Amino acid sequence: MKLLVKKILSLFNYQINKLKNVEVINTHLHLPIKEKDSDWNLNTKAFIKSENKFDDFLTKVAKYSLIQLSKHILKQKKVYDFVECGCWKGHSSYILAELIKKNKKKINLHIFDSFEGLSKASKKDSFYFNKTNLEQKKIKEHFSSSEFFVKKKVLGNYNFIKTYKGWIPKKFPEIKNKKFSLIFIDLCQYKPTLDSLKFFYPRLVKGGVIICRSYNSSAFPGETYAWNEYFKNKKINFFHKEVLNGCFLIK
Repeated sequence: MKLLVKKILSLFNYQINKLKNVEVINTHLHLPIKEKDSDWNLNTKAFIKSENKFDDFLTKVAKYSLIQLSKHILKQKKVYDFVECGCWKGHSSYILAELIKKNKKKINLHIFDSFEGLSKASKKDSFYFNKTNLEQKKIKEHFSSSEFFVKKKVLGNYNFIKTYKGWIPKKFPEIKNKKFSLIFIDLCQYKPTLDSLKFFYPRLVKGGVIICRSYNSSAFPGETYAWNEYFKNKKINFFHKEVLNGCFLIK
């Protein structure tokens, strides 16, 4: 019995020590001042619509930032098409669609996703690369979704949305002659992120915004490697690194 108690106490002390460098955030203290903030409510509505199961504080902050950047672009007199690379269950897609509709802009939203989860990992995708085949399969399945669900259940009320099912960058040439005002990249991995930057940044209009959801994320380092590699020798008008993770630039 004494041995069992010692093991329990030892485990308890271990867990306490692990938490020494953890700061608990009371998210209620960081909500927008207005309780009925329309942008905050839009994110909540998108979360419910997409049947997403992950809407932690970090996700809320990222989506709120996406809303502000989209509104900034949509206020401009001349607006070109929007692009999303990596939609998963359509959470961000719904946000973008609602904002386009609300602002009455005659543009299209182009969505690229394999709907099969993550692609083959590179060594720069450490969260995925250094896993067993079974673990990789589980991760891939976790990030998979359904094109039918996103198109019909989440985005069925919008006629300006086009989805392109396939591994990036296979379907990119279908819109090679278009210009864009906003590019949203949320791919978690190095190669598809780099391929997206190479294709879309030259087609981003001056004053347009390109967003990288997982930049500076220790969980998904591939996006950071891709971004830093691509923009290493490029002149940028404005670059902003988010406080938690994610970044954007204005061309």
